Amino acid sequence: MRWKLKELLQGKRFDENISILENELRTFEFLLNKLSDNISNEDYKKIVVLEENMVARIGRLSAYLGLMLAENTKSQEVMKFRSIFESFSMKYSDIVRKFDFWEKGLDTKERKGLNQKNVLRLSDLIKQRKESFLYRRKMANYSLPEDQERIIQRKDLNGINTVTELYDQITTNFQYELKIHGKVKKIKTMKEIMDYVFDNNQSIRKNAYLSYYKPFRENKEILFTIYSSVVKDWNIEKDLRGYKNSISVRNIDNWLSDEVIKTLLKVCEKNKIIYQEFFKLKAKNLGLKKISRFDLYAPLKKVQKKYSFEESKKIVLNNFKEFDKEFYQQASRLFQQEKIDAFPRENKRSGAFCYSVNPDITPYVLLNFSGKPDDIYTMAHEFGHAIHAMQASDKLPTLFHSVIPLAETASTFSELMLFDKLLKKAKDKERKMMILNKIEDSYRTIMRQAYFVKFELLAHEKIPKGITEEELSNLYWDNLKELFGDSVDIDENFKYEYLVVPHIYHSPFYCYGYSFGDLLSLALYAEYLKDKKNFVKKLKIILNAGGTRKPEDLLKEQGFDISKGEFWQEGFNLIKKWLNEVK
Repeated sequence: MRWKLKELLQGKRFDENISILENELRTFEFLLNKLSDNISNEDYKKIVVLEENMVARIGRLSAYLGLMLAENTKSQEVMKFRSIFESFSMKYSDIVRKFDFWEKGLDTKERKGLNQKNVLRLSDLIKQRKESFLYRRKMANYSLPEDQERIIQRKDLNGINTVTELYDQITTNFQYELKIHGKVKKIKTMKEIMDYVFDNNQSIRKNAYLSYYKPFRENKEILFTIYSSVVKDWNIEKDLRGYKNSISVRNIDNWLSDEVIKTLLKVCEKNKIIYQEFFKLKAKNLGLKKISRFDLYAPLKKVQKKYSFEESKKIVLNNFKEFDKEFYQQASRLFQQEKIDAFPRENKRSGAFCYSVNPDITPYVLLNFSGKPDDIYTMAHEFGHAIHAMQASDKLPTLFHSVIPLAETASTFSELMLFDKLLKKAKDKERKMMILNKIEDSYRTIMRQAYFVKFELLAHEKIPKGITEEELSNLYWDNLKELFGDSVDIDENFKYEYLVVPHIYHSPFYCYGYSFGDLLSLALYAEYLKDKKNFVKKLKIILNAGGTRKPEDLLKEQGFDISKGEFWQEGFNLIKKWLNEVK
């Protein structure tokens, strides 16, 4: 089963689409001459509509390149068109930024920014833009003068972006030697070596970790220098723009208050005891007095059943059908419109994802289905993303995608529905293993990510003031000791774990998005179990909003107050309930 990408080019060659965009961009630049406080409603709408049309076409071309590369990571066609696309994107950003500055009320050499009186008039013209328009206006204080923004964009392209690419180049070239049953095996990729940390054999798990960390440890000074550069660059720009603190940069970008994320992290910290109890229980199940960090992902017995693709499709679609007829119809469209690339093959990207292009295009889903039970959950997860996009299909291209913290809502909720359904059918031993594995998954996606962010907060405080690699590594080690308490023995090698986490290099504080998304879905699911009749309507309102609403306000209107610790605690209460069942 393969997807079809021709619709993305709308019957034209890639370079023809770029030519159309260049013509539209020239028209857009000409229309910018009409920008003033007294701009007519008609002219303002023309500018907005043209921008939305360009965003839609750019989205199609970006999707074409991304999906082509996913189905063939060695695609020469992608290599050919990527530089053309990136060159246009730079010109596009420079020109569209002028409109963005004007809407924000920022003065440039060419014109004065829009005054407050006319903001109210223009923001009412296109209702779904209003809240995000006013938010961008409010956040204008964090923008720099136009010429400085241009400099930063180009500086990042050849500066900090190159530094993070250097991290990727260094670490992806690492090779590993793993001793297995007395023989040394040479391993070329991180994925392959990390597969062994899930091995049934305790000695192999330990050797896999030691082998994995060895090149990171040997290059710790270089990797620390790269990380220090990332942190310093982030904080220099934070100070230039006037953000309150380091994490505020991410929070404001995510349309969230510092207080919400502070509450989220505080509730996570309070509930670490759940996972400490879980790891003690896991030690017992593994026949160990106490597990070491090497044993953290030692496999518990998993359901060995294999599923055919058709069987999995039926299970997932029926799961949506029982929840809501519209969800079922939207998930079915993925098959009807041939939007799925389902099976592994040579040169195809590993893993799975959903690519939501534009409001008028049914999303694409990449799977690497092999029949494992996990593959069914993956299918439900990615279909949940697709349903989320289809629920927001009445939104403009610029507002179609949800803000990052809400992006995992439908996907993880879909997984939870499927898990609950399969759990009810499972017999006692299978049920216990399913719950244990689910709790372990929640550790990885919630608690582990929250503690990455706790470390980042310390790192962003200490590095600008001056700190050595060894001092920072010891801070990370202390962070792990707090997380695990007396439940896990932590070998000294794990104090270098932060060096292997790409997100803290590429996207500081991004990891709380995983904690936010998964815990939000758990809390919502807990609410669903209490009131199934009224919940579906509430969920649809949340999903339909796309990127038009502030998450805190949107959720509060549906009765979910994410500023309160009690809301987040509902998610942990569900995990605690699972734990109590299997203790």
